[in-house]
Amino acid sequence: YPPAALWLFWPLTWVGLFTGEILWTLASLLALAWLIASAARFACAWRWQKAWAVSLLVATPLSALVLQPVGVHLALGQVGLFLAGAATFDILCVRNRWRGFLTGVTAALKLYPIIYFAIFVLRREWRALGNAIAGLVITTAVAWLVFPTYSATYFFHRLLGGNELRHYWHNKHWLSSSSSVYTMLFRQPFNGSLPERDLGLVLCVAVLALGIYAAWRQLREGRELGALLCVVLASTVGSPVAWDHYFFWVVLVPFVLVERGPVAWYR
Repeated sequence: YPPAALWLFWPLTWVGLFTGEILWTLASLLALAWLIASAARFACAWRWQKAWAVSLLVATPLSALVLQPVGVHLALGQVGLFLAGAATFDILCVRNRWRGFLTGVTAALKLYPIIYFAIFVLRREWRALGNAIAGLVITTAVAWLVFPTYSATYFFHRLLGGNELRHYWHNKHWLSSSSSVYTMLFRQPFNGSLPERDLGLVLCVAVLALGIYAAWRQLREGRELGALLCVVLASTVGSPVAWDHYFFWVVLVPFVLVERGPVAWYR
């Protein structure tokens, strides 16, 4: 994680381990409810009161109990729901001049949300794109001032030095559990040789490009939520690392179907 992510975890140092686990889980469930409520408000055109009620009383409990990626995410105490809730709210629900800034902040906390910037590019929302870049740069700069040593180590050694990816090559959990197209080339009949690693990166780019193309097609038909889901799922499968809990985005599928409207099965 970039050093800015330390601000997410810092409050946990104020309490004991058990209390911290309880508070983190409750906060994660609230973030999941925020993600679902934002999608419900956008796709169903509900008022916030109804969207939050349905999310908190029905959709969030069901998602946590039934959907494996959500359950694993909560069990492992991951941060993805916080970032997804903030970015989804920003992309779908914010309609003022600050649109995009919150998405940029999430990208400073973990690099993956940078791919969400593609939504602003595809919609030609240049102000929102500028806000997103500003949010990323400002948050990263402040974190650099507060954590200069950690920032230099992360960006110059782990990220640009390639260590962020190389340390997975001999990780047994990554080899067995990651769903990325890149990871496939480390499993039988492949062995992760240099040409296979290069091919894996090409496949990652191809999957990401296909997802962005699908998002563009969705936006041409006015389906913003469908476009967002295309981008996030393609970036998950096309990332060198794709853990099971990365797929919690499936909670948005019902709202994509609502946005799609009735399907003419017979013509």
